[in-house]
Amino acid sequence: AELIADVRDDLLPSGESDFELTNDVAVDLVIDADRDQFYRVIRNISRNAAEAGAWSLHVSVQWLGNGVHINMRDVGPGPAPRALENLF
Repeated sequence: AELIADVRDDLLPSGESDFELTNDVAVDLVIDADRDQFYRVIRNISRNAAEAGAWSLHVSVQWLGNGVHINMRDVGPGPAPRALENLF
């Protein structure tokens, strides 16, 4: 939860944006990962959503016993049709 809050604070200093990042991660959840690398992944996905015109991004994590499922779901217009042609 702390890492997601750090990403939110980095992307949205002083509430300068209409973009909303919702942190739905348990405060006591600990993931065994390189914090800097994990931060960059979460920040890049969050920034991409905001730059693509998303209004909000909801981040949640589900513990699966031997790993985690990270869900990042945005609400917005989605990619432009031309961008979709080049995604895959």
